[in-house]
Amino acid sequence: MNWFRISASIAGLALAMLQPVQAAAAEVEKVNISMHFNVPQLSWYGLYWAQEHGYYKDAGIEIGFQYLRGSPLALQATAAGQSELGIAAADTALSGLAQNLPVTVVANHLQKDSTGVIFNKAKGEVSSFKDLAGKTVVTSDTTTLATLLRAALKRNGVTDSVKVLSVDPQAVCTLMLTDQADACTGFAFAQTLQVKAKGVDVTFLPFSTPDFPILGHVIFANSDYLAKHGETVKKFLAATARGYAEASADIPATVEMMAKIDPTQPRATLGEAIGIIAGLTVSTRTEAHGWGWMDNEAWNNLYAGLTEGNVLKPGLDVSKLYTNDYLPGK
Repeated sequence: MNWFRISASIAGLALAMLQPVQAAAAEVEKVNISMHFNVPQLSWYGLYWAQEHGYYKDAGIEIGFQYLRGSPLALQATAAGQSELGIAAADTALSGLAQNLPVTVVANHLQKDSTGVIFNKAKGEVSSFKDLAGKTVVTSDTTTLATLLRAALKRNGVTDSVKVLSVDPQAVCTLMLTDQADACTGFAFAQTLQVKAKGVDVTFLPFSTPDFPILGHVIFANSDYLAKHGETVKKFLAATARGYAEASADIPATVEMMAKIDPTQPRATLGEAIGIIAGLTVSTRTEAHGWGWMDNEAWNNLYAGLTEGNVLKPGLDVSKLYTNDYLPGK
């Protein structure tokens, strides 16, 4: 009888101990995030770091990465509620505002736009867009880079003195490499490094400058989900901010992590590429307010270029697109 009572007590104690574990497990929230490429991208290394180190799990979140083909699909999936969160280029988020889609930008993980003009130093020396006068630049009119290029040329008063050629996106830098042009548009951590790997010494002129900041890629939420699960979004962003901070501070470890996640990345330039991206995650805004911070100036600078290129119509209030309320702050 005594043994029976002892066994029953142990069983009861075990059940009591199990119940909190089961309750905690039930509190884990599944959050899907639509990514704007169908394969892992280096610019997401902060999210991968947070995932690999269990920061989302510690916050009670189970992340599901949904890899899609392009920013518009990531935006549409999040707006339709197929995912709770999404990542896309900032110009695509602006198009969502123009379409009144139910999405709200909650963080700007790439504080600076990563695109610009890649200039072949063999064709001279340049330090600004004004120095491109008399030169030939290749771009693709099917991309936002062409719009940003023409806006930069217009701001610097050299629109009529720079020859702009438009080709297929895959052939943009090929014309420069075959000596048919002086420069091409591209990403600082992608095409620029690819051109340098072919032995071409280049100067990179970013579209985003200290006196004309243009924000890069952003993280957004389905607006209805955000209204009901604001605390979850806060936890997600806090874990993501920690991921970017730690990964940026340990480039060698980040290189090893990304090499495992995507073995197709060129190992020779992986460290340099991640170093460039790390520089894009910080700005005067983050120095003052912390990771992911946004303001009207950076949004309006991008919007101005898109309206000049007739990509978007004027009249949008960019302040309605984003919020800093869910960011962890300094």
